[in-house]
Amino acid sequence: MRLGGAVGWSWGGTGPAGTVGTVRMDRVLERQIHEVEEWHWWYRGRRRIIAALVRGLGLAPGVQILDAGCGSGRNMLELSRLEQSSEPVAGEPIDVPALLAMLRKDVLARPVHPREVRVRLDSDALLLGVESEIHSAFSNLVDNAAKYTPADGAIEMRWWVDEDGGHFSVTDTGIGIPSEHIPRLTERFYRVDQGRSRATGGSGLGLAIVKHVLQRHGAELEVRSTIGKGSTFSCHFPPQRVHLARAATAV
Repeated sequence: MRLGGAVGWSWGGTGPAGTVGTVRMDRVLERQIHEVEEWHWWYRGRRRIIAALVRGLGLAPGVQILDAGCGSGRNMLELSRLEQSSEPVAGEPIDVPALLAMLRKDVLARPVHPREVRVRLDSDALLLGVESEIHSAFSNLVDNAAKYTPADGAIEMRWWVDEDGGHFSVTDTGIGIPSEHIPRLTERFYRVDQGRSRATGGSGLGLAIVKHVLQRHGAELEVRSTIGKGSTFSCHFPPQRVHLARAATAV
């Protein structure tokens, strides 16, 4: 099932088409994003020390709460920024193979991760876009796959190009998603299973961010899932987003 839809809401204000208000809110939002990012990097740099202190006080669950709060604030501001603009973006060539190698390394650095984390490259073509946004979208999909796949399971990231454009997918051997939930997965805060979500953490905003990033790049999200077998989330980019700077090879 392919998920789409128009960009949600945007801030406006006085002046033609809300221009003045939008510019002012843009500045406020950028400042808020900067402040949250400063906190994010401050916390990450001291997380080990903070975690040791919190556990020493017998408050081990507090570490997970701090992690979730840090991620949620950042995701909320990122999503708000994306929702303000539905304008297509140009961007620069992105080295997708290098990005997938980085995401694989991130998964393997987790204390608990699926036994197999594979990268399949059927093309070394580049993707034209905003690298920070594409990294965010791909990272959210990989993060979800890693969270909901058991330790003895596997996830695979794939990048390929054909006449329809460029395609990135994440396939996992996790628990699967009931079909009735799939159309609503990209809604803000929507959770398939509240209990499971509390156990794995997360802000409930990741797939909403993915949707808006793909919209800005003229792309679509497709979800296929089978209960008890796993899921595949695929991002389909139009041909004009593919940059064939090098000869394609299969890895």
